[in-house]
Amino acid sequence: MSVPAEQPIAIAPLNTAPEQASDAAPLTAYGNHPASFGVPIDFEDSVAVVDGAVFDPPCTEDSSRAPENGHFLVLSTTVDLGQHDGVNALNSFGFKWIGSDGATMSAGLYTNAARFCFPLGEILPAAMGPGQHGSGKIVLDVNSTSGTLMWLPDATQPGYEWAIASAQ
Repeated sequence: MSVPAEQPIAIAPLNTAPEQASDAAPLTAYGNHPASFGVPIDFEDSVAVVDGAVFDPPCTEDSSRAPENGHFLVLSTTVDLGQHDGVNALNSFGFKWIGSDGATMSAGLYTNAARFCFPLGEILPAAMGPGQHGSGKIVLDVNSTSGTLMWLPDATQPGYEWAIASAQ
């Protein structure tokens, strides 16, 4: 049974990052590299692209349910893994959401509701081997439609972030 949804909420990027994600760009206030939708991000020997995002699209999985934290933020992504160990760092567990009030969400972004929003064939594969290409959705269960999305592929290095809000 699909969860009825209102019209998806469009994303209005708040930040304007350089045309190419660069480690030389100044870091944000949170200590990360600014990122833009559609701009490749090099990490380890791989390349990831968050092509776009939308809040609260209609879920299409038969067993879908309402978001546990308030809103689904669905990222359209692609990743090309290099020849390293083949771990796809572009996954739900590598993201953080900081609301427009500056508070980091205390609840997890990868909830059962997020997991069952779309059929597995539409989700970015988590298990990929060295040299493989993947594309698909990452579904995050967030508590607001305005804030900062951070991706931290390596906890010892600065990550990447997008300041985003629903379109007005």
